[in-house]
Amino acid sequence: MKKVIGLLLFFIVTQTYASPVSTRAFGGGCITNVGDYAKKRTCNASSANQLLIYTSNRSLRDPSTNKCLTAQSYSNGSKITYTRCQPNSAEQIFSYLDKTKRFLHIASHKCLDVHGGNRTDLILWRCHGGINQKFYIPSPRTGGSDDHGNDRSRATIVKPNSTTSPVSTRAFGGGCITNVGDYAKKRTCNASSANQLLIYTSNRSLRDPSTNKCLTAQSYSNGSKITYTRCQPNSAEQIFSYLDKTKRFLHIASHKCLDVHGGNRTDLILWRCHGGINQKFYIPSPRTGGSDDHGNDRSRATIVKPNSTTSGSIELAGDEDWFKIVIPRSGRLIVNTTGLTDTYGCLFGAQGSFTLVGDDNSGLNRNFKFSQNVTAGTYYVKVRHHSFSSGPP
Repeated sequence: MKKVIGLLLFFIVTQTYASPVSTRAFGGGCITNVGDYAKKRTCNASSANQLLIYTSNRSLRDPSTNKCLTAQSYSNGSKITYTRCQPNSAEQIFSYLDKTKRFLHIASHKCLDVHGGNRTDLILWRCHGGINQKFYIPSPRTGGSDDHGNDRSRATIVKPNSTTSPVSTRAFGGGCITNVGDYAKKRTCNASSANQLLIYTSNRSLRDPSTNKCLTAQSYSNGSKITYTRCQPNSAEQIFSYLDKTKRFLHIASHKCLDVHGGNRTDLILWRCHGGINQKFYIPSPRTGGSDDHGNDRSRATIVKPNSTTSGSIELAGDEDWFKIVIPRSGRLIVNTTGLTDTYGCLFGAQGSFTLVGDDNSGLNRNFKFSQNVTAGTYYVKVRHHSFSSGPP
């Protein structure tokens, strides 16, 4: 009988939607493919060379050529070209920061930039927040920039932000992030200790609910100590992106990782990301206080969006992970996992009472993959190990 350690897998939902990506810099315009160079040109919604899909792996893909926006180097002024899309290519990964409307090139930590007036190149440049670094992705619902639905049928799903729990690390014998005189330290975990409770908020800060203070980087250099200071929405010093696959907290502004500096009773600092155990942190599940990452039935399904990737793991024998997706219009739904776990997945209709399609190993490395024509509506996906009784030893 197969045994599986809780390896990460990815839940991918794909629904094609292509639209011009526009900027208001220098009189407006759209990203345009001109001889495989990314240029700014007057927007024309019917022009095939202005269509882009912002994909689940954070690339910007031209569906007519299957080429992706690509940085030619990581230096200021590097031109953006269209080259063959390659999954997880560092040169093609851009994180869209919806609040500031910027495309952040992850590997270089520079921003997509309109170099001058109309009919000009797109380049990488240090992020400064100017209008020539702001880009707008039309809403798939409206073709405009409306960020939430205007009626009940298109309501945005939100979750209560009320769960507090210790954030732990297994580095140097284990421990939890602890507020010690407004310095972030590693101490032995104690679930009843108020100074170890943290909320990972919707704006990606780590907030101590007892003091309303947030983890804050004192500078952007290696070794900078992490302190607790008054929470300030969108303060660059307080924004950490949790990378669930690697269990790291990436400090966005410095592009460094939260790090346990030494043994127990030690400081938390910023340090260049290296993937060591002292940069791995674990957030308990809000449902159980344990490590189950997704609900085990339809009523507790994790909500996912079309064209997105969600990480997960099969923690225990018999663990089932349920996901809910709202499809805005008819299309073809493709769902699969990746990784080394032998998975089985099936698709349910809105009532969750009958299986529309199920699959065991049509994907790579014994992962499930299915493709199904769907109409607008709500669907559920259940993921489990191929052998239902298998789990970690």
